[in-house]
Amino acid sequence: MQKSDDDDFKKTIYKKIADIYQELGHYDKALGYFGRALGNTNNDFNAQVQFQIAECYESRGKYNNSIAEYLKVGYLFPKSKYWSTRAHLRCAQIFEAQDRWLDAKKIYEKLTSEDIEEAKYARERLKWIEKHKEELGL
Repeated sequence: MQKSDDDDFKKTIYKKIADIYQELGHYDKALGYFGRALGNTNNDFNAQVQFQIAECYESRGKYNNSIAEYLKVGYLFPKSKYWSTRAHLRCAQIFEAQDRWLDAKKIYEKLTSEDIEEAKYARERLKWIEKHKEELGL
């Protein structure tokens, strides 16, 4: 790898190393390699790397960092609908776990406006939030 001039090859190898560290639960090491793998091209590869960076923070219990990193997926890589949608859903789930219902609601509202399969799930969650808004303190 060190002898290669192919940046895409290097980024792919860095991601594979990071995947292994993430699977083993060595999140700090995984984050370092994901950082090396991450590029700025608006494609699925980079969106997935950004998503996995967020997952590492979430697995470490650093929820505010993970939310920020998940939100970057959609902002930095808007062409990658698959990863962007997954990232938004994960944010909403974290918000719900933290009783941040208004934040979760904003995410679900955004998802319902898009032409994606997950919009149905987002509408169901919005209905549930609306139905339970008094007990949720909204």
